[in-house]
Amino acid sequence: TQGSYEAHLRRLTTYMNQRRTEARRLIAHHFPTGTRVSNPPSGDTLWLELAPGFSSMELFRRCAAEGITFGPGEFFTATDRYRHCLRLNFSGPWNTLHMQALARIGEVAREMQAEDSPTERRRA
Repeated sequence: TQGSYEAHLRRLTTYMNQRRTEARRLIAHHFPTGTRVSNPPSGDTLWLELAPGFSSMELFRRCAAEGITFGPGEFFTATDRYRHCLRLNFSGPWNTLHMQALARIGEVAREMQAEDSPTERRRA
């Protein structure tokens, strides 16, 4: 009745928009070129699509070994349709540690992509 709930929702919406913008900036900077990111008008989840053939489950395993987790696409389907996708949720704490973790996921994805590139195979 005092309008505080609506004010709270406006602040929360602004805060989540800022988080989503920062997450998208980190993804653009650290993930492999060509990574596609969903563009939801609101919310706390982004879906990423990496190159066809990329294994988000292998990315998950490598990141989990470093204490970083996310939702591999395979967790959300019974088929292989989304094996190159991943789901990121940023509804919890959002501080430097979490931003570094997101950047690290992208760096590991780039490393994996480089391992699979024809140039890298020729060097091996």
